[in-house]
Amino acid sequence: MRQLPFQRIAIFQPSLVLSETQPSLAKPQMWSELEIWLNQAVQAGADAVYARLHKLAGPVQQALLLYLASHPKLALLAPGSLQFPGLRPAAYHFRGSDTLATAPSQDILRGRSCHDRNAVEKAISQGMDYVFLSPVFSTQTHPEAEPLGLNKLRVICSEVDIPVIALGGIHPEREKTCRLAGASGIAAIGMFLR
Repeated sequence: MRQLPFQRIAIFQPSLVLSETQPSLAKPQMWSELEIWLNQAVQAGADAVYARLHKLAGPVQQALLLYLASHPKLALLAPGSLQFPGLRPAAYHFRGSDTLATAPSQDILRGRSCHDRNAVEKAISQGMDYVFLSPVFSTQTHPEAEPLGLNKLRVICSEVDIPVIALGGIHPEREKTCRLAGASGIAAIGMFLR
């Protein structure tokens, strides 16, 4: 199984980090709030950041991705739908509804969000390098979603030959149990907001 260059992914969701719902490139506050969050994520042990930017305007998305890609301590997982010249993330990450695109370079990984075994199998057949599997536990950002639980995580991890990143309700105590269940890493929002 491939070893990923990231194992602890902080999910950047602008609505939870930035004070403005529609951030503006002209406002220095956006950049200072982002820098504070990035420092918190690094201090909490993140080695990568996945940017959920689908609700922002194009120029803001592009500026944020270029800024995140330049961070010296965090690898960037960029939304697969936001590929543009000059962006060199560690990976392009596709949500279930995203149209798949080929990464512009062989050294850029591709991953997909999955919510069950069938979606993981589909991601493998599409040539993905890793998957996010969620929600493992109940989560505040998606309270309506039925958690998979550790047993399903364990079964899926043991039956597939692709790195599985556990997502959903992850906090430091649960990280260890997810890894013991076979997860190659974790991704979280709240764990890196503190």
